Amino acid sequence: TDKADGNESATLDFDKARLKIELKGSQVNHAFYFRNFLTKAESNDLVHEISKQAWTQLTNRKLQNWGGVPHQSGTILEPLPDFLKKVSTKLKNSGVFSELPNQALVNEYEPGIGIDFHKDGPNFKDTAAIISLLSTCVIHFQDPGTGKIVASVLLEPGSLMVFRKKVFTDLKH
Repeated sequence: TDKADGNESATLDFDKARLKIELKGSQVNHAFYFRNFLTKAESNDLVHEISKQAWTQLTNRKLQNWGGVPHQSGTILEPLPDFLKKVSTKLKNSGVFSELPNQALVNEYEPGIGIDFHKDGPNFKDTAAIISLLSTCVIHFQDPGTGKIVASVLLEPGSLMVFRKKVFTDLKH
């Protein structure tokens, strides 16, 4: 619902982008959707750079893991490549993160194929940011206690979905 206008120092309006998610009878207000977070040029540049990198083939997707491999005993950090540092800086300068993100997972899914509901591991802070690039997709949030989907969000190319706190810690996605 907001646009960063390609200005890396533009702070996003989280109040306007807030999504209402019902969890156990109460509103959880820690999910946000920003249409056109990346300009077309930024998206195209990012896709071009990603396409030049090696992929790991997994069961339902292809994966690029940047910044180090998460492990239960901690992540051995590696620097992000320059093409991801630009996005990392934009996320920080836009107010999504207070520090530069140091981890990025790039996933490629075939249309109609996704992965099982899950929670991210304990090594991650309680905020996730998803940028959709080449096509629309839907992210679902599930209450693990009931198995009920409590929210579904359509992510458009160039958009940013941010979820934190209870949406990150209490729901599967």
